[in-house]
Amino acid sequence: GVTWRSSDESIATVDDEGNVTAVSSGEATITVTTVSGGKTAECKVTVITSIQSVALNETEKTLERGDTFQLKATVTPADADDTSVSWTSSDPSVATVDATGKVTAVKSGKAVITVTTTDGRKTASCTVTVITSVQSVALNETEKTLERGQTFELKATVTPSDADDTSVTWTSSDPSIATVDANGKVTAVKSGKAVITVTTTNGRKTASCTVTVTTSVQSVALNETEKTLERGQTFELKATVTPADADDTSVSWASSDPSVATVDATGKVTAVKSGKAVITVMTTDGKKTAECSITVITSVKGVSLDVLEKTVARGGTVKLIATVTPEDADNTEVTWKSEDDGIAAVDQNGVVTGVAAGTTYVVVTTADGGFTARCRITVSVPVTSITLNKSETTIRVGRTETLVAEVKPDDAIDPRITWTSSDPSVASVDQNGKVTAVADLGIGKPSEAIITASAENGAVTAQCTVTVEDPINAFVRRLYSLCFGREAEEEGFKTWTTLLKNKTYTASQAVIGFFMSDEMMDLKLSASDYVERCYLVMMDRSSDEEGKKTWTDRLDVGMSELHILSGFVGSSEFRAICADTGIEVGTIKTTEARDINFGITSFVSRCYSEVLGRKAEVEGLNTWCGYIFKDANRKANAVWVASNGFFHSPEYIAKHSSNAEYVHTLYRTFFGRDEDEGGYKTWMNLLARGATRDSVMAGFSNSKEFAELLKSYGIR
Repeated sequence: GVTWRSSDESIATVDDEGNVTAVSSGEATITVTTVSGGKTAECKVTVITSIQSVALNETEKTLERGDTFQLKATVTPADADDTSVSWTSSDPSVATVDATGKVTAVKSGKAVITVTTTDGRKTASCTVTVITSVQSVALNETEKTLERGQTFELKATVTPSDADDTSVTWTSSDPSIATVDANGKVTAVKSGKAVITVTTTNGRKTASCTVTVTTSVQSVALNETEKTLERGQTFELKATVTPADADDTSVSWASSDPSVATVDATGKVTAVKSGKAVITVMTTDGKKTAECSITVITSVKGVSLDVLEKTVARGGTVKLIATVTPEDADNTEVTWKSEDDGIAAVDQNGVVTGVAAGTTYVVVTTADGGFTARCRITVSVPVTSITLNKSETTIRVGRTETLVAEVKPDDAIDPRITWTSSDPSVASVDQNGKVTAVADLGIGKPSEAIITASAENGAVTAQCTVTVEDPINAFVRRLYSLCFGREAEEEGFKTWTTLLKNKTYTASQAVIGFFMSDEMMDLKLSASDYVERCYLVMMDRSSDEEGKKTWTDRLDVGMSELHILSGFVGSSEFRAICADTGIEVGTIKTTEARDINFGITSFVSRCYSEVLGRKAEVEGLNTWCGYIFKDANRKANAVWVASNGFFHSPEYIAKHSSNAEYVHTLYRTFFGRDEDEGGYKTWMNLLARGATRDSVMAGFSNSKEFAELLKSYGIR
């Protein structure tokens, strides 16, 4: 026999016959055991609980588009093994459902939402109806102003535009002012305000537009369109507004040119001055306008002349000025006439010309009104011009000169001349035209006075500019101008003129004072410019080529500026200048050795250049020139200066020249030329074989070629 047993009778039981009964979901093992031998066998039993049905909490539902609601599914039995479900919509474009059963209304229509169990595919459904209601309504205008009789169409916009029912109705709060038809067309009936209301059938939503009906001015007219007025005259314009029952019939007035014509608030026009102006009336409502062209005229009332009597010279002219009253009359034209053209003629500009001695009348007549005025004209023969024999002249202090005046015309009634001086302290003049130079009071420039010859009580004049010059003042001014290129300052001018006038200084000393001054030195003139200035100052001329070269050569070799100046102050030209001014010439002496002889100074300067490669300094130049002049044996002295003075100098020794450089310098110094190939090799070989430099130099200094070179400098 066997026995049966369940491992979990809460899930499955087994009876003695082996019948298994499922109790609840789960797993249990059914074991059979033999009585004899205890043999066993097993069966694994799985118990499941299946779904029998599913139900929803709603079977029908109406939603507004965009609304949501939650469907809930109830599974039977509740303890089924798998209670999961899925959701679907028959028309997701109308309503959608998510995995939790949340339904969203999409658009108007119907859709069936179905829930389906995973276990057993059991279903339940809910019919969802989606509606779209009107939310609001709006108008294309909320306020509108219409002219009486005018229409316009209101347009209603229902939101949402795809609502199920978008029909509307229209009403007016006051149809006597404005009406509205079923299509929203508004008609203005009379002036006033009315509210037009649109109402939706669905939801009774409303929107309003306030309509204001006006009666506007259509036009305005004036009683005159053109008018001519005399200045000062007035008249009244009247404006007629159409329609007469317009809401606002008020107007304003304006003038295009108030300086010609003004208009007040009532339309009263006043003529101000000649011209044209447009008077404009403008309605406040609609800015409608009408115009009247105003022409203002100003007539002549009289005429007068600036003088009642006038004297004019024969052949002369005088202009008469006519004044028309009022001055701004429209036509101020006048005509002119002489009662006797043989005495005085008049042109149409009022210019009277004297023809012959005598008296007559000139008459002016206005073109407008024929008004007249007269002037008595007397024609005379006055002096018309004075001509002097000179317009300018220069006179030295203490000297005189007589000016001669010629009077025209020859038959002038009063040809007498009056002579005057603008500054008698500088130059005086008597009534015969004799001018006396009194004083030169100028500093930078000589003094001037204007001598005037006048006639006809000063109406006719001629003048001569007289320059009064003191010769010593002129000499000093010339030094300032030519040496410094400027006018004299007061202190310096007075100092130099006093020294020269008192004969404390000679002209030569004055030249030294200017040429050796700091101001001249600061100019840093080249030798050429320095010499040129000497020519201008002391010879009163520009340089000649040969002479300029002579002096510039002296400066170039190192001779002093005093040496140059001494040559110029000794010239005949400078002596003539001094004689003319009454200044003592004087002399310039120099004691420097470099200034004794041009040839010797040139020789020494050349030694500096060839041996030391530089320009001579003043002290050295004086030393070596003085050495050559120390006694009569100048040739030997010059040889010693070149040989010992320069080649044995510490400056040359410090050059550490090579033999080649040494021989080249000997050639340049003693022969004044570059080396020839044969001689150069000879001297270089001697030095290479041990000859001393002095022995080689002796060959150069004792040579005939050097002797000839010394002769060219005047050294023998």
